[in-house]
Amino acid sequence: MFRLAVSQFCSYRWSFFQDVVRYSKSGITGIGLWRQKLDDLGHDEAIDLLSEMQMDVSSLSWAGGFTGSNGTSFQSAVDDAIESIALAHRLQANCLVIHPGSRNGHTHSHLSRLFQTAFQTLTPIAEDYGVRLAIEPCLGYRQSPFDFFRSWQQQVEAIREFPPEQLGLVIDLYHVGDQQELIGLLKNFLPRIALVQLADFQTRPAREENRCLLGQGKVPLASWLDQLARVDYQGFVELELHGHGLQGLPYDEIIQSSQSFLNSLPAIQQWGVAH
Repeated sequence: MFRLAVSQFCSYRWSFFQDVVRYSKSGITGIGLWRQKLDDLGHDEAIDLLSEMQMDVSSLSWAGGFTGSNGTSFQSAVDDAIESIALAHRLQANCLVIHPGSRNGHTHSHLSRLFQTAFQTLTPIAEDYGVRLAIEPCLGYRQSPFDFFRSWQQQVEAIREFPPEQLGLVIDLYHVGDQQELIGLLKNFLPRIALVQLADFQTRPAREENRCLLGQGKVPLASWLDQLARVDYQGFVELELHGHGLQGLPYDEIIQSSQSFLNSLPAIQQWGVAH
């Protein structure tokens, strides 16, 4: 059975308090946290609220930028990731999402060294804290601001040396949902899957994400969820819908529409989804 969560990116303008209370009102007990909203409220206050509302943390987003693409040095990015690991531990987060950073003018060999050095440093620290790191392939852009990999095969190969329980993958269906060959390979990747993010799109611009309501785009969501159930994926499926295609829609409506769509799918009717 899947466990449904909602990312705070779905309700960009709501406060942390509104997110937790309104998700809970919709019957949802899992939340994907955004560090900016955590900082706005305060970490201690956020942890108390999550505990009071019995809300589990499906993910914490995000750390990374090891290539300097966001203007920070490699060491600063690593130090920030270590702080994020400690925070993820306090939150009892299912995983900490990592975006390595864009190419930023580096050669491929230098990018590989930065990547390997970062994770050789971070994975033992995360293991000590009991936190699972998770790389998110962001292949929906021609030149991604989040990672420098050109294919999911490259990304899987890059993390092969690290144990799956230390370094997993986030399957964001906005980025990889139209690559149907992956559906048949999910059984092979199952130990690596730390989180599945639910999304859909009609068009995918080169740079800025443009998601749409579930079932109104090109992603074969029924096939993905059916196969995830068949390979016995037991983790979170996290709703992440935002962008120009959803502007003007009330956040409550986006969440309720997603729940209705999921409940209509044969995979959910057969195997169920826990809210």
